[in-house]
Amino acid sequence: MLPKVKGVPTRAMLVSCPVPIKVQESPKDTALLAARWTLNHHPEGARIGWTASQPVKGGWVLAYQVKYKVKGKSRFSMAAVAVTEVPGAKPAMVFVTIPDAQRKRWRDINTAISSIRLK
Repeated sequence: MLPKVKGVPTRAMLVSCPVPIKVQESPKDTALLAARWTLNHHPEGARIGWTASQPVKGGWVLAYQVKYKVKGKSRFSMAAVAVTEVPGAKPAMVFVTIPDAQRKRWRDINTAISSIRLK
C-alpha cells in the first residue's frame, strides 16, 4: 500500500492472490467477477465504470474507474484486475487500485499489470 494522503480515507493498494471468487468458464468472466469483488476494498456504494478489457496470455485484464462518495464528496479511483490461469491450481489474480488523491501514481497501474509474468 502507498502511504495515506492527509485527509483522504482511501489509499492505493496492490494485491496478488488466488482468485477469491468462484472460477467461471472463461477467464474474462472470472476477471469480471473478480473486479466486482474488489469493490469490497473501496468505500460502500462504490460503482464500476469500465475503461479497458483485453486478453493476455492465459487470462484476461480489466481496467476500470471506481466512483464513490467520501463524507458526501464524490471521489474515484483507477483500478485494474488481471486473472491468469495457473496449471493445476486456482487462477491467480493481481488487483491494483489508486485513488484520485494519488493520481500521479496512476501510470503505476499499467506498470504493475504489464509486469505480470507467468512461470
